[in-house]
Amino acid sequence: MKHRYEESGFSLIELLTVIGTIGILAAIMTSGFSVYRASAAYAVASSAFHSARNALEVSLSDADNLPSPVGLETTSGPGGVAAPLRGILPGMQLPKQTKISMSYDPACITDSCTESQITVKHCQAREYVTWSRFGDGVEMLLQHVSGAGC
Repeated sequence: MKHRYEESGFSLIELLTVIGTIGILAAIMTSGFSVYRASAAYAVASSAFHSARNALEVSLSDADNLPSPVGLETTSGPGGVAAPLRGILPGMQLPKQTKISMSYDPACITDSCTESQITVKHCQAREYVTWSRFGDGVEMLLQHVSGAGC
């Protein structure tokens, strides 16, 4: 009399197929996550940039009482900006992992000098937003530029 063995478990082909499918799904998920992460980092940098630009415009709104010049200064978040940027960016608050660099020259009246410059970097994903305004009213804006980080 022959013994009859019942098959139980999975074959090697079935296991390899499942493992391969899980690997492909994990690779797709990881690449999608990095896109969302970079997008969120850019949103943080862009928001901080717009806040800084608005704060600068507020401080420059009184043409008879302009702030004193500020050389290239850098401060990092979170929290309020450090002096001397505090005087030119009133009420400015930086989110976590964000660095802002800024310069301002009230004597600049030609396009050969930079009247004001704001660079915001989000350190985690290395997203940059840079804005420069020159003495003759020319503006330059670079957005969503990846760089070396903070």
